[in-house]
Parts: sequence; structure tokens; C-alpha cells
Amino acid sequence: MIAIRSDTLSANGIRQNFIDAGAGAPVVLLHGFPEINYAWRNQIPVPGELYRIIAPDLRGYGETDKPAGGYDKRTLVPSRGE
Repeated sequence: MIAIRSDTLSANGIRQNFIDAGAGAPVVLLHGFPEINYAWRNQIPVPGELYRIIAPDLRGYGETDKPAGGYDKRTLVPSRGE
């Protein structure tokens, strides 16, 4: 059985929650609307035996913060000069 842990990091001014499990080449699992990373709980153990599974809560979902400035392009993808 693989260890599945939930963690957070800060990126671009928001707190990002994610699940991290397994080891090896990374595989990122993205949830759909209106799910959260918990939706992957039953699928993670099998590929987690061979790969590192990373399943984030997308912005505004689950334990990840919603950006204060909204969802416009400049908020979500800041330019290199900012």
C-alpha cells in the first residue's frame, strides 16, 4: 500500500492544496467541475505503485484559495515582468 498525503504550497499569492502519492515519474491528475482532488482517491493507489501521483485542488476548489483578483488572464497567468 502506498502512502497518500495531502499538502499545501504557496504559489502566485494563493495557497494551493494537493495530494502527493507514490514515487517515480510524475503523473498529474486534474479534477473536473465541480469536483475536488478527493475524487481521485480510488484511482490513486494503482498508478501510485509505479508513478508519483500529484492531484491538486484547482483554484477556488476544495482547500485551494480563490484568487482575490478574479479569473481574468492577468490574474491566472502573470507576465514575466510582474
